[in-house]
Amino acid sequence: MVNLKEVARQLKQIGYSYHFLWRAERRELCNVLQPDETIQHCANGQYEGGFALLCVTDQRILLIDRKPMYLTLEDARFDIVTDVDYRHRLLNASIHVT
Repeated sequence: MVNLKEVARQLKQIGYSYHFLWRAERRELCNVLQPDETIQHCANGQYEGGFALLCVTDQRILLIDRKPMYLTLEDARFDIVTDVDYRHRLLNASIHVT
């Protein structure tokens, strides 16, 4: 388990500016990250189940959706990812991870 200050430091180091709406997901990162894991990229966005935080570390891909009554957590190690499809348009972008 990683403390909140370490998560905030790593997010600041990669240039991620978080909004207060993603506070619950950021706190959940403390419980999900391993002590030897570092955050590489982070993005807020929409997926099939609503809005979530997509976080890529040096070991895996995490999708965290924290709602008041439930938590949706998807964890994908890099060895099981077969394809990443990134498409960008004028105002938005999409990522499909297989």
